[in-house]
Amino acid sequence: GVPPAIGPLLIACGMQETIYAGSRVEYTPMSQNTGSVTQRFHNDGVRYVSRGGRGKFKLDLSAMGRPTAEFEIWSLARTESAMAMPAVDFSAFKLPEVVTDAASGDIRFGSTLTAGNVTGGTAYKSKGLTIDYANEIEHFPMLGGEDIGIGHRKVTGKMRVALSETDEVQWLSDIRAVATTTMSFVHGSTAGKRIIVHGGRVQRYGMKRAPEKSRLMFDVDLGYVPQGADNELTLVFK
Repeated sequence: GVPPAIGPLLIACGMQETIYAGSRVEYTPMSQNTGSVTQRFHNDGVRYVSRGGRGKFKLDLSAMGRPTAEFEIWSLARTESAMAMPAVDFSAFKLPEVVTDAASGDIRFGSTLTAGNVTGGTAYKSKGLTIDYANEIEHFPMLGGEDIGIGHRKVTGKMRVALSETDEVQWLSDIRAVATTTMSFVHGSTAGKRIIVHGGRVQRYGMKRAPEKSRLMFDVDLGYVPQGADNELTLVFK
């Protein structure tokens, strides 16, 4: 129930933060009245302060790798001053667990997210998941107050998956039919270090054969589609 250290950056990328005390913190997309972030950074004895920052991010949850969140934030430079480097406290940032079977498990399609818990669905062996929360960042230089805004939003993903012969035929059929499904991935083995990535309406497309060593895998593109509201992607920290 405590927001993660990257919470302010997720808010600046147009996500809404909902805190469930003692349980979890959820982030879902917003299309209006999005938050922004103030950033302070030091460079060779000069402190810079930029305000009104908004941006986009990418998540990398690739198998056997260190999970990362990469942010691109645009903001307005406001003030700078000569100042010695202060002490920096990184204690709020968690030491990440490598994406392994023990810490993560399988990606599930057809799953359900209820009260911060994933149930049901079909598990598939994969090489993990990447997600691109590709906001269109816009700078508005206007008299009376410039700002940084977020325009169109497009959430996509990629994964490499192992499929049985039956699954291969079914996935190709689903792609041709433009079928959508739910999708969930849980990473983290202990409370306080766990994240859930859930798509409420995911479209698979661009499926390509991807031989790896002696095994046939498939690279699949993912489109996270809103269904009447800002709900194409949910991030849960618990």
